[in-house]
Amino acid sequence: MEAILKLFVILFSSLLIFNSTIAQNNFEFITPDSEINQVVKGKSLEEIDLVRYEINEEGMTLDPRLPSDWHWVAGRNLENKYGRVDFFFWNGLLFTNSVNVKYVNFRIRKMPNLFTDKIESNTFVIGFQKEDKGILFAATEEPKEVYIKLDKEIMGREMVYNFHLGKNEAKMFRITRKYPPFLP
Repeated sequence: MEAILKLFVILFSSLLIFNSTIAQNNFEFITPDSEINQVVKGKSLEEIDLVRYEINEEGMTLDPRLPSDWHWVAGRNLENKYGRVDFFFWNGLLFTNSVNVKYVNFRIRKMPNLFTDKIESNTFVIGFQKEDKGILFAATEEPKEVYIKLDKEIMGREMVYNFHLGKNEAKMFRITRKYPPFLP
């Protein structure tokens, strides 16, 4: 019986370690510098020296430490005690789905409805919504023709975007739910 109990404890501990490793490996971070992207690939946000990241009982700190010529960085699938957090810094603004970000050296736009996982795309994307307004962020390390498709359930109509992004380029779109939908 004691041997079975020890085996159970070992299996349970292994499962916890395995699950926490999976959560960390799902975090993705992208910058406007391909070389830095290769260095930070697969690392947790705590290991990346570009954003000060702290969690305490009062909330979460996301404080960027970006080179002066950078206008954006982004992270998605950050798991912590507040749940999943996606974010991007864009020209002096922080956009995030987390209402628990309490300190940042940027102005904050909190949009609690995350729809990143509902986006069909061939590049790095993040999507947030608050009421009838949304934000869509797209970035790439290599030049490409970007395809983004939002399902009808997100903004009340299917939305498709096709555009070119250059190497290490990003775009942000403000999108809205129209009643009835605006027809081009």
